[in-house]
Amino acid sequence: MLDSGKNLTDKIVRKIKIRLDHKTIITLKDMTRFDYWKNLYPNAVIIS
Repeated sequence: MLDSGKNLTDKIVRKIKIRLDHKTIITLKDMTRFDYWKNLYPNAVIIS
């Protein structure tokens, strides 16, 4: 059951996985914070 009349696609949040270095992977809700992490970790790449 869904509340407040929203359909299922509104509730699904696309998560973006970022590899910061060879052992650290983070998950972002959107790409707005990627620039921040890219400044801290110049070798950061999007993996999914």
